[in-house]
Amino acid sequence: MGKLESFVAIDLETTGLDPQLETIIEVGLVLFEKGKIKEKFTKTVNPRKTVSDNVLMLTGIKQEELYLSPTLDKIIPDIKSFIKDKPLVGHNVGFDIGFLEKSFPVENMPYDTFNLSRIYLPFVPSHSLSGIVEYFKIPYENAHRASDDAEMSGRVFLSIFDLMTNLDPEILKKQLDVAAGIRNESELIKKALDISLRKGLNRKSYPFEIPVNFRENRGNKKGKKHSSIKEYFSNKNLEERTSQSMMAELVQSAMINGEFLLVESSAGTGKSLAYLIPAILMSREEKEPIYISSYTKN
Repeated sequence: MGKLESFVAIDLETTGLDPQLETIIEVGLVLFEKGKIKEKFTKTVNPRKTVSDNVLMLTGIKQEELYLSPTLDKIIPDIKSFIKDKPLVGHNVGFDIGFLEKSFPVENMPYDTFNLSRIYLPFVPSHSLSGIVEYFKIPYENAHRASDDAEMSGRVFLSIFDLMTNLDPEILKKQLDVAAGIRNESELIKKALDISLRKGLNRKSYPFEIPVNFRENRGNKKGKKHSSIKEYFSNKNLEERTSQSMMAELVQSAMINGEFLLVESSAGTGKSLAYLIPAILMSREEKEPIYISSYTKN
């Protein structure tokens, strides 16, 4: 792991998804140091209410076990003592931090393996924790138990970081320019870049093992294949939007002729379909992937 000496992988099992309405029923923390597990902390938590059968079935936790467990306020000091100021790693880690912040402010640097997998493994069929674990061939038995999920998040993080350090430094530099000041991952990219530079320049820019049939797996072989923009937008199930059709035709023309197109359109135009449909048609015709980069605050 190079300079990333230690981090704490985290996973929480909860009574629901909304941290304002729900509560924690199990805490899983795993301390990694220099790529190896150093210590674990796991506790079930008494939520002071009956937990739904769906949650109990999903996690395998028994209601009786929760009744005999300490309440969250009793173990908060232990949680704070365990994580200290170390980076927190998790799959959709913002969810876990959101629940912890009901009890105390969390200022640790978060690293989200869900976001990282979408950036560095865009081709996998699923970016769920189990999907990424399967891609890396990591043994995984007790899904939806906090300690096991935390450990898997930590191992996935180590694997993704290893991939990052094998990227060409020029790729990492470009990523850093985009991510700097915006994403927490920028600090991780800096560390990966430092290691990558030590390995030398002019290496294969994308050294990952990509499944041969990943494009076919992601395609939907069912449904009608439209041959033109006009045919697609004439679908009676779509709301007629003249400006949308016009934009789609402009995008298609620009793509065919290799031109640069700048479009300003008002809300309600249907911009997404206006650039996606011509992109899909060209990708199907040329049998080449189309890459779309967008910026959004959502």
